[in-house]
Amino acid sequence: MIIEVNQWPNSFSYNLVETAYLMMIVFTRFYIEPKSENVLVSYKIQRDGVTIKEGKMEVTDPTRTIGVGMFQTVNAASDNYLTRYDAFYKGLGKQVIDKILAAQ
Repeated sequence: MIIEVNQWPNSFSYNLVETAYLMMIVFTRFYIEPKSENVLVSYKIQRDGVTIKEGKMEVTDPTRTIGVGMFQTVNAASDNYLTRYDAFYKGLGKQVIDKILAAQ
């Protein structure tokens, strides 16, 4: 079996939105936003050098925008984001194989 990952989200950006009202009240919103891309996987199943089945699938990336909490540091928010990102992609291989086997 040959599996190729053609695309996956591998970047994110820090965003700071600041709004001032009446020159006395300032509202600041800081968040981490992943690049909006889904995972694209192509696969080919071969037996004795003959292709039995091939196809492509798209897996939706579950990581979404993460706001920084009131007393949370940017480092802690980044760590939370990267921990969830890492956990998803560690389990992605099994998820893709299960989908391929279910489609047979």
